[in-house]
Amino acid sequence: MSGEKKPVSKVRSSRVKVARKKVMAPAVSEVHEPAVVPQVTEQVAAAPVAEPTQAPAAKQIALALQSQAGIVEQEAEKERRAAIFFDSQWYLNAYPDIREAGVDPLDHFLDYGAKEGRNPNALFDSLSYLRVNPDVAGFGPGPFIHYICYGFQEGRPLR
Repeated sequence: MSGEKKPVSKVRSSRVKVARKKVMAPAVSEVHEPAVVPQVTEQVAAAPVAEPTQAPAAKQIALALQSQAGIVEQEAEKERRAAIFFDSQWYLNAYPDIREAGVDPLDHFLDYGAKEGRNPNALFDSLSYLRVNPDVAGFGPGPFIHYICYGFQEGRPLR
């Protein structure tokens, strides 16, 4: 039977099987020794899986946003700290009647200005502070003095 010819369909079938094996990627067990296969499989399984939020672009965006948020927080803190100071020059420029009267700006503010709703500097707005902190309205010395004595330490908002 060694001289018998195989039917054409069986020959084609064998060639297709061989071609498929050549085209398809070899299995890990065919390339590596059996002892190596479990190690490779364990390493692949232990590797961290990238989540969509860990994509490079997403990471860069997240870092940029965190950085911007940090800068905004730092600027807000600087403003809060600066708002506790009385600015005599600003007060005189903002209220020309005080300059014309020739009185000390701080004395005027403490004696009259705070009660009149005048602002002590460019950063602190008495009406805005009262709007976001309505419980301060009954504080006799005024919103700025409240902010200096209590509001700053309590972390109350300026606006």
